[in-house]
Amino acid sequence: MLVDGYFAGLWKLDRSGRDVTMRIELGWRIRKRDERALRQEAERALAFIQPKARTRSVTILCRA
Repeated sequence: MLVDGYFAGLWKLDRSGRDVTMRIELGWRIRKRDERALRQEAERALAFIQPKARTRSVTILCRA
């Protein structure tokens, strides 16, 4: 994941049947507005990557 052009963390898909969660693990805290933008972009990417999923969700974790 990039935030403001800098490497901020990694993402991974967790699947359970037709339910998919994109888990994003950040290396440091980001501003709330950046988190909102990141979540929106992740939701769009998840819809593209897993179009047939029954449910899609995004979880953002901070390891800092």
